[in-house]
Amino acid sequence: MLNTSSEFDPAKYRKLLSKAMPAVVETEAENERLLAIVEPMMHRDLSPEEVKLFDLLVRLIEDFEDRHYPMGESSPSEAVVIDYSKIITIEPDKRSGRPCIRGLRMTVTDVLEYLAGGMTPEEIVDEFPDLTLKDIRACLAFAADRERRLATLST
Repeated sequence: MLNTSSEFDPAKYRKLLSKAMPAVVETEAENERLLAIVEPMMHRDLSPEEVKLFDLLVRLIEDFEDRHYPMGESSPSEAVVIDYSKIITIEPDKRSGRPCIRGLRMTVTDVLEYLAGGMTPEEIVDEFPDLTLKDIRACLAFAADRERRLATLST
């Protein structure tokens, strides 16, 4: 990821900062904007200035996601009971009202089928850049919660 052939250039870093305009992330739109900058950087060699920018942006993204999608410390059984309500959405006009991820056209069922087919969460995120690992965990939590509710109804 790091191109070690050059030294850090403060002027180049300032130029990158002025273009990326990093700031504390307060909205999902701001988070998505930073993700759109970071994701392509993950797949190429970076200059020392880009590495520093990348680290800064990742910290800002992680801070936002930790505040808005807290996972916390938990046991394996508690980890499944995450609040997926801000990630899994149901809209009557989108995908026939099936549960989708953050209003995207990707359904929970789509993700579960990819996992059942042998894809890892990381492979799914690589294949569908709009998704995050937290989205995949939210799908699993949603499915587990639905299964618990169905099991409760049948007893």
